[in-house]
Amino acid sequence: MTLVVYMVSTIHHRLQWREALLWVIVFSGCWVFAIVELGSLAGFLSFGPVFTSWVVFFVFLIAFATGKRFIFYKRPEARALTIFQITLILALVCITGLVAYSAVPLTYDSLTYHLPRVMHWAQNASVEFYSTNILRQLYQSPWAEYGILNLFILSGNDQWFNVLQWICMVLCIISVSYLAKLLGANRSGQLFAALLCATIPMGILQATTTQNDYALSLWLVCLAVFLLKIEATPGPWPVVGAGLSLGLAILTKGTSYIFAAPLSAFLLLRGVNRSFKKKVIQAAGIIFIALALNLPHYIRNTALFGSPLGPGKEGTHYTYTNEEFTFPVLLSNLARNTGMHLGSPWAAMNDLLNRYNNAFHRLIQMAPDDIRNTWPETKLNIGPPVAHEDLAGNGIHMILIIMAFFMLFFQRNRKALWYSLSLLVGFLLFSFLLRWQPWHSRLMLPLFVLASAMTGKVFQKSRVAQWIITIMVLISSYYFINNQGNSLRGEQAIWMLARKEQRLLKYPVEYIDTVQEITSIECEQLGLDFYGDAPEYLVWALLADKGWKGKIKSIGITNISSKVKHPGEDFPVCAGLRLGGPLARLNTNQKTLPRVFSRGALQFYRD
Repeated sequence: MTLVVYMVSTIHHRLQWREALLWVIVFSGCWVFAIVELGSLAGFLSFGPVFTSWVVFFVFLIAFATGKRFIFYKRPEARALTIFQITLILALVCITGLVAYSAVPLTYDSLTYHLPRVMHWAQNASVEFYSTNILRQLYQSPWAEYGILNLFILSGNDQWFNVLQWICMVLCIISVSYLAKLLGANRSGQLFAALLCATIPMGILQATTTQNDYALSLWLVCLAVFLLKIEATPGPWPVVGAGLSLGLAILTKGTSYIFAAPLSAFLLLRGVNRSFKKKVIQAAGIIFIALALNLPHYIRNTALFGSPLGPGKEGTHYTYTNEEFTFPVLLSNLARNTGMHLGSPWAAMNDLLNRYNNAFHRLIQMAPDDIRNTWPETKLNIGPPVAHEDLAGNGIHMILIIMAFFMLFFQRNRKALWYSLSLLVGFLLFSFLLRWQPWHSRLMLPLFVLASAMTGKVFQKSRVAQWIITIMVLISSYYFINNQGNSLRGEQAIWMLARKEQRLLKYPVEYIDTVQEITSIECEQLGLDFYGDAPEYLVWALLADKGWKGKIKSIGITNISSKVKHPGEDFPVCAGLRLGGPLARLNTNQKTLPRVFSRGALQFYRD
């Protein structure tokens, strides 16, 4: 704590308020990391220590704020367009926040591994690995779940889980406006960049979920800002900020390596005010800080999987990277990663695009669903826009970004041009390295957020800005209204239902019936024999709604985590759930339990 106080106290006393906010964001992210890792090490992951830690942090933050002078904008002359933009941004943020707070977590990845790992950590008071049938709960980057763990320990329920990503969205909107300023945008360009960020369809949907793509976007925006500050600001602090931002990005999601590498290389090495030797030293400092933040998770992954990044695949044949790294593979993925954003309401247009995609793949002599660069059993099918948090496209935004990229060549802004080139290389690397998946639109959210700053700079003087804003708002309204996960219309609108009622309507009936049986017996030690991609959090959430206070662990484990023996889950079970083929008796390691009943693929066992 003393070190943090010393570091912040030496930063220049006159900070632009958005720059000061970025420092607060980064230190908050590091504070989340420190609470969880140190609390896990000391066995203090409980309400008292976590609450005290945040009180200390906010006391420090208030002391920092009262001891500094911040530079705010002078009040500008009111203009209709400016007021219109700010009003729209506030409306989008408020509506999204209400949805995030009101809706129960439903995203499949969240039910499978994002949230179950949080529940195991809270139960065990530790983030050390445990035995599980779902290995993604172990090796995937954990920062977003660290944040959710803090919220769960402090609140005792999942009411605030979605809010973490919403907070990241709000901070991204503000930070993108500052990033646009550093790229040379005037006030109109900064507001346009903020509004562009706020209306990204995938972003609107992601901000109401418990996934981690907006969290990664936030750390990459912070990284870009601090990298741009290195050339203009003397001293080590921009390097420290860049290192912390990069470390938090890596700790949040694996795709950070792909996006951060060209961003760091292009922005760190640009400029003529520093020698090449100094640039290399600064790069080494950034990498050292980033690796230090990820060291605990690297150690856990290496100990179990033999690699700091984990196994690099799901199951035996679901690998994340392409099988081949060739030019046709790159072209194929580029075409599909672009085409997935081009779906329109017009069936004839979608059919034409699908035919073009098939013809292009024939030209490069690859199948549109070639197993060498395609996630098994998936294929690109360009159709009408879909308001789904995994599948929504960002067509209008992509068109604006492409236009802005080409227009930059005529604006003679070398900084913005280098920045845009780093994003282009990030997109190329993404397509070159990663096997195509139907949910790549979600994984590309950080690129759209980062590109908003550059696009705002380019269109700041555009006479058609008002029309562009109107189109973006209309599009974002569609995704609000038609959100497949969180409906805002009819009798099942999230405003009309309590959280328990939402779960009863949206969760499979077999889980609801089985949980009712569990709570009717005197058993508080449950075993789950689930396969590798099952929605485990359904059980945790439904039991919590019933007031059940027991413990849960995985059983029937045959993967590499079976050798992990966490003391927090060393207890015998008195009941078990199995998802999969029927068995007359369930082996729980300590004993076998007879089957009581089955509900679809879900089977219940107890003494």
